[in-house]
Amino acid sequence: KFPIDVVFVGRDGVVRKIREAIAPWRMSAALRAYAVIELRAGALGRANTVIGDRLVIRPPDRSALL
Repeated sequence: KFPIDVVFVGRDGVVRKIREAIAPWRMSAALRAYAVIELRAGALGRANTVIGDRLVIRPPDRSALL
């Protein structure tokens, strides 16, 4: 129903391919990707994410939630 940004990453977390603002009901693929991260359209541009960046996913800081 809405466009999304898509990041394809390798096992090491390195960005292999980026697709910004993919229209609803469209697909994209990357043969050497291990995982796909979907984000709200425009998020990659705001974060200045480029191919070769390493993405790290960390659990939230629990103390900030209290």
